[in-house]
Amino acid sequence: ANWTSHTVIVVDQSGSMRKTDVPGGATRSDAVWLTIALEFVAKQLDNQQATETDIVSVISMSGSGMVIIDRMPHDWLLFNSVIDLLRTSEPHFDGNYMSALDAAERLLMLNSLGNCALALFFLSDGKPSDHMPSGRHGGIASLAALISARIDVLCSHFGRRLAVTTFGFAGPGEGFEVLESMA
Repeated sequence: ANWTSHTVIVVDQSGSMRKTDVPGGATRSDAVWLTIALEFVAKQLDNQQATETDIVSVISMSGSGMVIIDRMPHDWLLFNSVIDLLRTSEPHFDGNYMSALDAAERLLMLNSLGNCALALFFLSDGKPSDHMPSGRHGGIASLAALISARIDVLCSHFGRRLAVTTFGFAGPGEGFEVLESMA
C-alpha cells in the first residue's frame, strides 16, 4: 500500500548484446546498464523525482526471463546494484521476449492497488529469439504480432496504471520493428 510506483525493467542479455556498435565503443549491454544507472536511477534521485516508495524490479532477458532485482526501493543502493550488474553481467544465449513478459506480468501483478503507477521498460537490440508456438508459422512480422498482442493484454488488464516504453540499443542498420510494434 505504500508503493507510489513499480517500474519493471526488462534488459536484453542475449548474445547479440555483446556487440560494440553503440556510440563510445561500449557494448550494447554496457550501454543499457549505464543508461539505467545514470539516466534512470541517478537522475531521478538528483532531481528528487523518485523516493523509496518508488519500487524497481529488473529482469534479465536471455534464455529465460530471470528477475535479478526484485522490488528494490529507488535509492542509491539500487544505483549500486545496477553498477554491479554492469560489472558482472555477461550477455549470452537467446533473447526470449515471451518469457521476459511472463516474468514482468508476475511482478506487475504484485500490487493490485489503483494508486500504484506501473511502468514496463523494455531495453533490447530488437531481435527476439522466441520460437513460434506449435502449429504457427511465420517470420519476424508474425512473432512481432504475437509479442504485441501480449503487450495489448497487459495494457488491457492494467489500463491507465501501466505505461510501456521500449528502447533500442544497437548501431545503424539494425531493425527495431518488434520494439516499435510493442510501443
